[in-house]
Amino acid sequence: MDPKSLRSSKRQRGGYHGVDIENLELPRLKDMCLETDLGEAVLVVPPETGNGGKVADRIAEMLGPQCEVRAAEDVQESDYDSAHMVVVGNVHTNGVMRHLGMSFYSWTDEYFPGNDGYEVRTVHNPFGSGRNCVLLGGSTTEGVDRAAAAFVDSVEREGLRLRRINRVESAHLPKRPPTDTEVRDTIQRVNEYLALSGSREPLWHMVDHGMIYYLSGQEEWGHMFREEFLFFIDLVDDFGDWALAKGTNVYFWGYNMMTAWDVVEEGEVLSDADRLRMSTALYNMMRWTSAMSHFRYDSLDQVEQHQNHQTFGAITLFMGARYFRKYYGITEFDEQLPVIQRIMDLHVRSYKPNDNSLGCVWLTPGHVIQYQLINGDLTYLEDGHLARLLDSVMLTIDSRGEVATYGDTGGSGGPKPTRPGGLHAAALAAR
Repeated sequence: MDPKSLRSSKRQRGGYHGVDIENLELPRLKDMCLETDLGEAVLVVPPETGNGGKVADRIAEMLGPQCEVRAAEDVQESDYDSAHMVVVGNVHTNGVMRHLGMSFYSWTDEYFPGNDGYEVRTVHNPFGSGRNCVLLGGSTTEGVDRAAAAFVDSVEREGLRLRRINRVESAHLPKRPPTDTEVRDTIQRVNEYLALSGSREPLWHMVDHGMIYYLSGQEEWGHMFREEFLFFIDLVDDFGDWALAKGTNVYFWGYNMMTAWDVVEEGEVLSDADRLRMSTALYNMMRWTSAMSHFRYDSLDQVEQHQNHQTFGAITLFMGARYFRKYYGITEFDEQLPVIQRIMDLHVRSYKPNDNSLGCVWLTPGHVIQYQLINGDLTYLEDGHLARLLDSVMLTIDSRGEVATYGDTGGSGGPKPTRPGGLHAAALAAR
């Protein structure tokens, strides 16, 4: 589909939001670090419960003398720079897995993969040191044992130099990949929706497709993501602005995209040319976000608490600054980091955000929690704000299990599934 056939009128520079940037090109693709050489220094980090110690000992014996078993509590920050790691368990049983989870590089917990499912994943250069992690994840002891067995099988077949691994079995993932017809129809639907509306909803679908690809390993979802993202970039090139419609700010979906991109870009469905073009697009999206009025202050004293648009911009630019500093050495967004910190500090003072509607009340807490998790700060949770927020749910829920509609979300539309979006990041920290 040619984007010009659906939406060909270009906007004047400055677009809907008065943001006028000249797009720049990244000169080269980052080092993808797609090979994990287990012949180098390796730490095997066992879970704190179950028979993880025996599993770790077996793995270390198989890998050889360059491998050391070390408890999670004994792993230091410098270890992430000096050794690859084989991390066994989940975020509740392994402190290193928890560290990766709080940085949004692991989603392995009691829910996922669930039951006796398992996952074996390589996480490439998560801390910018050129060292990788191999996650042997499971929700149960049996799941962890299955992950270890699958890992041993991979090493025996491929040797100590591993390429990207993404093996998973989970009842929470699609039982089968979509058919070719379903893939084509989905891409067509998402791209038409985006081109005709310019809204953020199809872009959320695109991000979802990328994450399903990463979590499931089913390449069909990755092909959807690829086609949809490239279509978006083509549309922006033709339209002349990163915001395709009034009110559709890049930051509404940019932080989700940066979270997903950090793990999705490693997938085999993308070529290096795709990765460079997509990374360049994301870089310019961050430049667009940084030029918005949310960050135009002469001093931090001028920063006041507003509503979710403020934290949308802050968390998106934070995720972008983190990514491009770590992998490309780009520091141009660092000057906004004190403003971002100030914004989050203002919002962390109370459980109730400065929003008064069903749809928006969850947004700011979700942004604050994600920001704090990545920074290793649990203040919002430890101060009891999340508990009070959940109390407010109980006060506004009806006999059907639906949260009452209030504020600027319009009137009641009848029974519908309700899943507060701001709780997705809280689930990891609250358990």
